[in-house]
Amino acid sequence: MTFLVSTLQTTPLFLTHCTVAQNTGGGVSGGRLVSCVITGNYCSYNFEGGENGPGGVSSCVISNCLIAGNIGTGVKNSDVYNCRVEGNTSKSFAGGVQTAGGLGSFRVRNSIIVNNSNTNRGAAGGGIQVSGEASCVIENCLIAGNYSAYQCGGVYHGSVYNCTIVSNTAAARYGGIEPHLLYNSIVYYNSAPTNRDTVIRDFGYVAFNCTTTNADDAAGAFGNITNEPRFVNAAGGNFRLAASSPCINQGSNGYVTASYDLDGLPRIYNGTVDMGAYEFQGAGYVDTDMDGMPDDWESDHGLNPAVSNAAGANADGDWMTDFEEYAADTHPNDIHSFLPDLALASSPPGVMAIIIDPTSTARVYGIRRSTNLLDNPQVWTLFPPEKTGTGSAVQFTVTNDVLMRVFRSSVRLP
Repeated sequence: MTFLVSTLQTTPLFLTHCTVAQNTGGGVSGGRLVSCVITGNYCSYNFEGGENGPGGVSSCVISNCLIAGNIGTGVKNSDVYNCRVEGNTSKSFAGGVQTAGGLGSFRVRNSIIVNNSNTNRGAAGGGIQVSGEASCVIENCLIAGNYSAYQCGGVYHGSVYNCTIVSNTAAARYGGIEPHLLYNSIVYYNSAPTNRDTVIRDFGYVAFNCTTTNADDAAGAFGNITNEPRFVNAAGGNFRLAASSPCINQGSNGYVTASYDLDGLPRIYNGTVDMGAYEFQGAGYVDTDMDGMPDDWESDHGLNPAVSNAAGANADGDWMTDFEEYAADTHPNDIHSFLPDLALASSPPGVMAIIIDPTSTARVYGIRRSTNLLDNPQVWTLFPPEKTGTGSAVQFTVTNDVLMRVFRSSVRLP
């Protein structure tokens, strides 16, 4: 399904499992996108020679999407969750993700921003650019291999938490990042004629990071280290932490903003958060193909641990991807094995008994609620407590104290 989409902000748009390609006015403007591919689009906004508008996506909420190979910024003024933004090119703005203009507040979470670029001298932020009065929180992201024709090959401004910012290049200065705030992150192996990995504090704090230059020498900086991060295989693009990494347990739990890392694994393992986008899960955790699913689980469930699964891979053709099946501990090669629908049980007036059946003893389950599905972004609040699976049914009792409420289940690794 290939087309150009634009919608007024007053008309909610929802796209899922669509491809938007080869358009000459950009890809999608406005709405919510889930599991879509936005590729090969072109935006010729005539600022400093054109190719500066949003080539891929603008003013959207996107999740589990691939934004790749667009001319013009890949993603502009949008919330980005669990996406891959790759190989997009702009002239004067970020090739990957840009937030700009008024007082908007945006979030980029659990995403991979790689091999994006801008080409005009004077441009900033090959991977991510935060400019104007807009603000942006960037968390649990890998930002690698991006290029800026002037400064900040990786990230220009923004509040950055638990990110890995590596192997980016700037033609003039600051190969990695010039942040507003930087916590629990790795800034290493970036390139520029001056200040390749130097973290220049725009304002706020720079704390508990791994970078080549001792950021503690600057005001508002503390808890930083300069040791090499020791990735599993940096040359091969595997920026997970090796067992010998000095970044393990060296972050600050006070700056943790998400419960899971970029692989979807528990964010705090062994008591203290790690630096970077990936949380080390112990010496026994092996993921040869770097797809977020450990080798032993893939072997036990009929997948090849030596062949990386694409983001949307779905071996049995049900509604869950292989990675989602791993997160739920269901079987990726059994069409009858998936996270079950919620069921209701008899209960007193004003109280709801919600059942998830079956459950896995290796996962933790919960119930979340929302009162408005048109919120942007949607807000889902957990009904405590969560419960460990039993191998059969798990029942939750929730208070039904509002006129309208939507419920859904959640599942995570312990």
